[in-house]
Amino acid sequence: WQLLPAASKARFDLVTWDPRGMGQTSPLVGCETVTLDLPDTGPVDWGSVYATNRADRAAKNAACIAKNAATVAHMGTMSVIRDLDTLRAAVGDTKITYWGMSYGTRIGYAYALTFPDRIRAIVLDGSVDPNSSVSDLAWSATARDTALGFFFELYPAAAKQYREVRAALDGRTLALTSGTTLTRWNFDALLDSVAGGEAGYGDLARVIAAADTALFGSGAAVDAAMALLGKVPFVKEIRLSGPDFSLVNCIDYPDRPTPGQQDATSTAIRQQAPIAGWQQGVNIVSMCSGFTGAVDPVPTDFGSDWSAPLLLIGTTRDAATPYRWTANMATAFRASRVVTYVGAKHVVYGAGLSKCVNDYGSAYLIGLKLPAHDVACPTAAKGATTRPK
Repeated sequence: WQLLPAASKARFDLVTWDPRGMGQTSPLVGCETVTLDLPDTGPVDWGSVYATNRADRAAKNAACIAKNAATVAHMGTMSVIRDLDTLRAAVGDTKITYWGMSYGTRIGYAYALTFPDRIRAIVLDGSVDPNSSVSDLAWSATARDTALGFFFELYPAAAKQYREVRAALDGRTLALTSGTTLTRWNFDALLDSVAGGEAGYGDLARVIAAADTALFGSGAAVDAAMALLGKVPFVKEIRLSGPDFSLVNCIDYPDRPTPGQQDATSTAIRQQAPIAGWQQGVNIVSMCSGFTGAVDPVPTDFGSDWSAPLLLIGTTRDAATPYRWTANMATAFRASRVVTYVGAKHVVYGAGLSKCVNDYGSAYLIGLKLPAHDVACPTAAKGATTRPK
């Protein structure tokens, strides 16, 4: 709410909610998050990593479902949109004005298909692919590396330093003053976590430079670099997404990749996205292991002449939902318009980043004014290569 453009805040009351099983709405109890156990240095037996992760996730998913059966039965997106329509009626709106971000775009498009006569306006920002599956969703794991390519374009020196540091960490670790050990895994995990945060790119470049100096420098420069690294919140273990992420997707998507298919996909993703793919790929591809609940699939049949008043906002180097997913949403909803932001930020409208995006979003939400055609907004990111006009 605080980040919404002033014009939208002046026009609307904002009603939001925690879907079932999350936040304050019957939160899941007794569910454990999966961690990856990886060797700090040396070769990695990825086949063993995949098998161990699959077994661990299967056990934890099954235990979570057993403890929360009544809640899990209503966590799928089709249940969520029925809850949303109840909220719409409860506040007295004949038609809905909806702003959906990331997973919220799946809620938005499913609502639009199910209740087409109850739509006033829908903005979907950072779209999930409307024709997706568990197998397809796994390939979003490459998005972080795509976004980091944008970071390295802005900070070319950091690209060289990253390669040097990453190669060194394959053979050694670095004990930090914070008590955390810097490894190849939590070094990559930091880049993963910042990939879509353009405002933090300058800080990320400084951390990479400090790691390079700490490993290869000398004298006082090393001391200064170690002091900086000691303040960085490197994770102590590699934790995958929580059970809520798995359960919603497993209810929404009925396909179940076999263990062999999971391993092949994880390997392909890791090779295509070497910085973050090893973590994100195994995270998504195995998420339905141990899931025994009923499925309630989201719709994928859009008909031959279906249209809805949608405004889609997509980012060229989105760190979570690849830009092609926005293009697929535009194909599904042919009367929509697309506002493209050039950059890596995941979810742009209301982010206080692009006046261009905010203006298009607010014009539609407030006055139902869609752009006459698809439009693009320039990046707001600044980096070492930025030149004054």
